[in-house]
Amino acid sequence: MAIQNNIPFDPAPGRVNPQPQERPGRSQKGAAQKPDFQELLRRASREEGSVSLSRHVQDRLQSREISIDSQQAALLDSAVRMAREKGIRDTLVLTPDAAFIVNVPNNTVVTAMERQAAAQRVFTNIDGAVVFS
Repeated sequence: MAIQNNIPFDPAPGRVNPQPQERPGRSQKGAAQKPDFQELLRRASREEGSVSLSRHVQDRLQSREISIDSQQAALLDSAVRMAREKGIRDTLVLTPDAAFIVNVPNNTVVTAMERQAAAQRVFTNIDGAVVFS
């Protein structure tokens, strides 16, 4: 007589539980994994459309005396939306007042400078640009 290990049984005599129980920390084959908290947060921020500022950018904005008003924030949100639609991961966003490098999947501005300072720069590690005049 063979013993089947994949069918747990109820210790009460004569009762067998026909549904295999999932063990903690393991998933059944083919079962979809639940997203972790970081992924849910990333999805929510993408859907919400608001761009966040990295710590580096916050320092740069303060030292260069660049402010982001509601109009500038709306331009950044719009640029990220357009870049995402085109499949861009890292984009240069040129606004009338400033230049930003944005990581699109994370909705995060990673660097910023005044528009005049951006006029004679070479931008690397980007795969697209959104220009507002």
